[in-house]
Amino acid sequence: MGFWPHQHHAGSDPDDRRTPDVSPDRGADHAGRHHRDARCGRAGIVALLAWAGALGGLAESRNLVYGDARSLWTDTVAKRPDNDRAHNNLGNALVDDGLIAEGIVHYQTALRIRPDYPEAHSNLGNALLKAGGARRRSRSVRRH
Repeated sequence: MGFWPHQHHAGSDPDDRRTPDVSPDRGADHAGRHHRDARCGRAGIVALLAWAGALGGLAESRNLVYGDARSLWTDTVAKRPDNDRAHNNLGNALVDDGLIAEGIVHYQTALRIRPDYPEAHSNLGNALLKAGGARRRSRSVRRH
């Protein structure tokens, strides 16, 4: 008997219907049902693995597009050309790759979209300083 009155545990009462029936017919039925359940379980696992593989393939293709900052923001600008943040971040990626003039164009685009964008103003100013320094260096090299 359990804690609560009239509470029984399976097997403690000979008339308890929760006591497992071990008759040969019931055992065969149980084994057949277990076999069907196992097949469904295997099919579920196979389906789950296929789904995981498909998601992994999608993630891999996304990683190819977004493998670096430049490709990520180039893709974003192509899909959302009016996104000031995307233009600013593409400008950063281009300047980081040494493509200062191309970066300047994207900072200017970001500022056309959102004139009060402080990061784009700062990044544009820094890129212009770098571009001026690059021009001075190239003139110096031509003179010597």
